[in-house]
Amino acid sequence: AFCNAGIDIIGPNSLIDYNTDPLIITVTTLLIVLGGLGYVVWFDLIAVGRKTNIGKGGLKFFAKRLSEHTKLVIALTFFLLISGAIFVFILEYNNPETIGNMTLGDKILNSFFQSVTFRTAGFAAVPQQGLKESTAFMGCLYMFIGGSPVGTAGGVKTVTVFMVALNTVAFIRNRDESVIFNRNVTADIMRKATSIVTVSFTITFVF
Repeated sequence: AFCNAGIDIIGPNSLIDYNTDPLIITVTTLLIVLGGLGYVVWFDLIAVGRKTNIGKGGLKFFAKRLSEHTKLVIALTFFLLISGAIFVFILEYNNPETIGNMTLGDKILNSFFQSVTFRTAGFAAVPQQGLKESTAFMGCLYMFIGGSPVGTAGGVKTVTVFMVALNTVAFIRNRDESVIFNRNVTADIMRKATSIVTVSFTITFVF
C-alpha cells in the first residue's frame, strides 16, 4: 500500500471482503496517501516540525515555514481525494454492484477509499467491473494524474498537472507569468510540465 503497487496476499478479491472493516480500509488508505505524498514533503514536514512547538500556537507558524512545494502538494492531494470521493459517492450511490447496498457510513468510507486507490494504488474494496462507465472514466483521469513528485505513486504527478492548468489560466488571462504562493513560476518549468503531460497523454492514448 505504501508503495502504491496494489500487490496483496489476500487473494483474488483484494480488499472486497473487508470493505466494511474501517480499521483495514483506513490503515490502507493512510499508507497509500503517505507514499503518494512524496519523500520531499515528509522530509520538509519533519524538519519544520522539529523546529516548531505546535502545542503553543505554533500551528500557523508551522504552516508558514513549510516550503511552497509541500504546501502545494498537500493542497492538491486534499482537493483530489475529496473531489474524487464526492464523485464516487454521487455516481455509485445507488449502484448495487458497488456501494448501493451499503450503509451510509460504509458508502462514505468506500467512496473515499475508491478515490484514493484510483490514483495508482490498484487495490479494490468494491468490484471494479461493477463501476459505472462515468465513474471508470473519472478514475482514468485520476490515474493519469497519479501521485506527487518523488513519491511511490505513478502518473504524471499532481504538481505537473497543476502547472499545466496554471499555464492555461495565464494564457486565457493574457498574462506572461504565473504566481504560486507569491512566487513566480518560470517559463522553463511550464514548458517541462506541458511536455510531460503531452508525451504521457500521447503514449497512453496510443496504447
